[in-house]
Amino acid sequence: MAASQVGLADQAFLSKIDRLRELNVKSTDLPQLVAIGDQSCGKSSVLESLTGCSFPQAPDLCTRYATQISCRREAEECVDISIIPRQDEDAATEQRLRAFKRSMPRLSNETLAQIIQEANSAMGIRMTTDNTDPGLQTFSNDTLKIEICGLEQEHFSVIDVPGIFRYPDHHSPQRTTCSFEGRPRRVRTMGVLTKPDLVTEAATQQVVKELVLGRRNTLRLGYCIVKNRGADDHGLAISDRIALEKAFFNKSSWREILSSGRCDTESLKVRLSSLLMSISKQEFPYVKAEVAKQLEQRRRELESMGPSRTDSSTQRICLGRLGARFQAVTQCALNGFYDSEPVFAEKPNLKLVTAITKMNESFANTFWKAGHKRYVSPEWSDEGEPTYSVIEAASLSYVALGYPELDGIIEDEYVCPKLTTFNQDSIVDHINKVYQMNGPELGTFSGAILSATYREQTEKWEPLVLSHMSDAIWFVHDYISTLLAQICPDEQVRNRLWDTVLVEALCSAYTKAMEQARFLLRIERQGRLSRLQ
Repeated sequence: MAASQVGLADQAFLSKIDRLRELNVKSTDLPQLVAIGDQSCGKSSVLESLTGCSFPQAPDLCTRYATQISCRREAEECVDISIIPRQDEDAATEQRLRAFKRSMPRLSNETLAQIIQEANSAMGIRMTTDNTDPGLQTFSNDTLKIEICGLEQEHFSVIDVPGIFRYPDHHSPQRTTCSFEGRPRRVRTMGVLTKPDLVTEAATQQVVKELVLGRRNTLRLGYCIVKNRGADDHGLAISDRIALEKAFFNKSSWREILSSGRCDTESLKVRLSSLLMSISKQEFPYVKAEVAKQLEQRRRELESMGPSRTDSSTQRICLGRLGARFQAVTQCALNGFYDSEPVFAEKPNLKLVTAITKMNESFANTFWKAGHKRYVSPEWSDEGEPTYSVIEAASLSYVALGYPELDGIIEDEYVCPKLTTFNQDSIVDHINKVYQMNGPELGTFSGAILSATYREQTEKWEPLVLSHMSDAIWFVHDYISTLLAQICPDEQVRNRLWDTVLVEALCSAYTKAMEQARFLLRIERQGRLSRLQ
């Protein structure tokens, strides 16, 4: 009666949980009952009594994957069997497994055995040791779902998982115990003692009865006890086996626990139904909040991808929006309006104008202090002076930083050597060396001496300028790549934009910038010197 009331009152509520499980919502913990136990501990027999679904018994039909059994109270009697693919399944296999569906008004043992064989084949299960096909597997992470509907059914769902393999130990009580868990903690574990007909010693029977009555209990939900079907009970109907079970526990050796509410399959089903409903009601608010959170996250991701791009018109609109978004963020980056866009807080390396300004200041400082080759001053001393560079950092390997397209365009970072200083002897030697370039001019010296001296004094300019240009180009290139990844989360679209539209145009612009820098250097260093009044 209690189980019936629970099923009638909350069938729609529990159906929502089962629907989420059917949709393969693995990222959210769903309330569920799971049957756990050793191989051959009687799980399938217990589940058969609880659900009315007769599992075939054969050496090659042991549980190789999770089996979800759901009972529904419906006006029309039917049985639907399907496969729920695992979450990380590839699209083709997932489509094939979801296409596996079997429906029938009633389910016989022979039909279920045949369907299980077909499901094993669909999941790629190796059922015999003789089969050496490398494409087959012993166990599967897919789930076989069996939904049983009818007027006599009560809303009940349980998941049977593959049993735990152990070495045979006929003296261990674990072989006659299975459990139902609402969550993997002992406070949510209900022990189910099976095969009591194998317990013949009075002392052992007393231990079992004390467990059922809670006198030596280590589980918060306690223990229940059921009698599995025997080897001669395969032809009996479920109702006949339930009657035999009641008769067994009505014997004098077990009558002490008969009124405990924890004895026989019907009592177990009442407790499991109440447990399932209690767990579901307790966890449902958290499930609802988590699902809402993930839905909102997926909506944001979907919105960031833009509208559907099924034709050239919508594709142009999408590209236009991406371009407008890129331009808006870049305007803020160039003007230093970093509080206008949240992306600058997430990606500090997008603060473009700040980085370029620091690079320019470092370049100007280096150029002023160490851009010339020689320094002539009676007070000059290079003691304690550092080695200057365009950016005071370790040398950058641009190709290693993920932009091989810049190879051949930009130069490696240049580190300025220390200035050459003169003492009285060395400056005389240098003057004599320069004077060797003098021409036939009478009473003076050739203007070529000044040009040669000037080019020698400015020989650091070219590597300094080209290194500074290279650093600026690399930073701009990284800025464009990073910002594109932020505003265009669709990797396929982003890669095609980058490879087919941007890279070639950007590299062309970078090449022109480097050529312009070299042109200005030639004008400044190779041109004819003139005097300005």
